[in-house]
Amino acid sequence: MTTGTTVTWNPLVSGEDSVAIHAQAATMKAEGKTDNVPVETWPNGEGMPPEITVRQWTTLQDAQEWLDFLAPYNPQSAVINS
Repeated sequence: MTTGTTVTWNPLVSGEDSVAIHAQAATMKAEGKTDNVPVETWPNGEGMPPEITVRQWTTLQDAQEWLDFLAPYNPQSAVINS
């Protein structure tokens, strides 16, 4: 994996949306675009916003595809890490 993304959720994503997001991550893993091993941190304690999730991607294009997918879910921030 060569490229990472950091996504901050505040407010937290809903249960139904969370299912859709995890399903897309699994699809992208099956396509060889990610290892689908998110690293989640909770600065205010687990279950308390914000939730910060870092993922690794095979290419910059894969990372951008992920952020484009997440955009309608309105994360507080979503960036590609160099």
